[in-house]
Amino acid sequence: MNFRFCLVAAAVVAAGCAPARSENPTLDKFSRLIGTNDLKYYDVQGRTPGDVAKSMQALGPEANEFFGHPRSSYSATWHKRKDGAGQCDLLSVQVTTASQMMLPRWTPPADTGTGSSAEWRRFMSALQRHQVEHKRISDRGARQLLDGLLGLKTFCSEVPRDVKRLTDSINVQTQSRQAAYDLRTHRGGTQGAVFLAWLP
Repeated sequence: MNFRFCLVAAAVVAAGCAPARSENPTLDKFSRLIGTNDLKYYDVQGRTPGDVAKSMQALGPEANEFFGHPRSSYSATWHKRKDGAGQCDLLSVQVTTASQMMLPRWTPPADTGTGSSAEWRRFMSALQRHQVEHKRISDRGARQLLDGLLGLKTFCSEVPRDVKRLTDSINVQTQSRQAAYDLRTHRGGTQGAVFLAWLP
């Protein structure tokens, strides 16, 4: 399945600056990662696998291109800490990853063959496993962003610019990993995320 990765640098500087390093050397213990997950379904119709496959293509997300479609976005907040020489580093960094996944949902009609129902359950299990790895790749990007922000040292006036530069770089890296994963797995096909529409 294709993964469209959207990196949102909603970097908000807290009012004022954090205390100097000597006043609060443990302030960065408040830095953390937060994740939220939103799983949504779109209902598909049909009695046979062929009918269901056509319904997925007609009703699925992202212009009907793929059966499932996870998204992730990042937002970050922090405190600046001045060193007295016009430079700042960042403390109390919080990176939030909001993940959303859309999956197909099918309620087989009463006269649906048992083989079709079993194939659907197999397909959905494989599809979910494929999407979970996409989320792991996204989480890796969030960790990179957190580590990068904590290691940032720049002129205070250039913090927004340098944060954007960092997030843009991680965005590119993460998109590349997502694309490589889909290429390696044929968008989940090698993992079984293919609905066998020829079944009766």
